[in-house]
Amino acid sequence: MPSMQTLGDSSQTLGFVFAAVGVGCFFGPILFNFFTPPRKPQLLRSTAASFHCFVLGYLLLIVASNISLLLMSTAIRSAGSAVLWIYSTLMLQYLVPNQLLGRIMALEMALFTVADAASAVFGGAAFDLLHLSARQVSTVMLGVALLPTTVWTLYAWQRCKRLAEEARQPSTATAMVATV
Repeated sequence: MPSMQTLGDSSQTLGFVFAAVGVGCFFGPILFNFFTPPRKPQLLRSTAASFHCFVLGYLLLIVASNISLLLMSTAIRSAGSAVLWIYSTLMLQYLVPNQLLGRIMALEMALFTVADAASAVFGGAAFDLLHLSARQVSTVMLGVALLPTTVWTLYAWQRCKRLAEEARQPSTATAMVATV
């Protein structure tokens, strides 16, 4: 869109967009790590928050009327994406037994590659075959992002509630020591 190229030609604008992705991917995890100790409830909540950053980035992208808002939305979306990948990988490492970890991580990387390729195919098909605008593609992507955001947020809320209840109940070993 020529109206978005106030910082230079299309190559310079694309360079700024890639820089915004890099800024989001770099600072997102650093900011989230400041507030998230590596414990299950905090990781669940922060992963939900990262999904919400992803959604917020798409919302801002849809309404972006200038390059500054486009770059800010890209950085926010990228921050959420980077935190999501890092924290989901960390949770896999906590949950999967060591003898299966390599296989699971290879599967995760393979699924990421397939999803990345499918995203590129969809984006190209949406522009070339369906003749959707950039805003329309962003709106579709927002809709796609809302599903896992909603599912994960509900799961994290329920799981954190269950973990808090389990923490309040004394364990069997503690109860046995208390009665002795």
